[in-house]
Amino acid sequence: MALDPTVNYCMEYLEVNFDWLEGRLRELGDDAYVLFDLPGQVELSTNHESVKQIVEKLTRNPFRVCLNILFLSLFRVVFMLEFFNNNRAP
Repeated sequence: MALDPTVNYCMEYLEVNFDWLEGRLRELGDDAYVLFDLPGQVELSTNHESVKQIVEKLTRNPFRVCLNILFLSLFRVVFMLEFFNNNRAP
């Protein structure tokens, strides 16, 4: 599966202009939490170097990074709800 070239361009642009991103994050203050919602293509963060480089640069600064991949999470939640609803005692 090929990655969307526009998404690749945006990630590469953000990597090259990391100073801008870092400055904007610092403006938020020490108590801020920032959520980066990556596109649904897992390959972007596993096979493309820009996301890896951005995360690496963030961790070299006083930023804490937590990664959470919600792959098919909605499907699993719906499946679990259906399972419990269909198997409860009468």
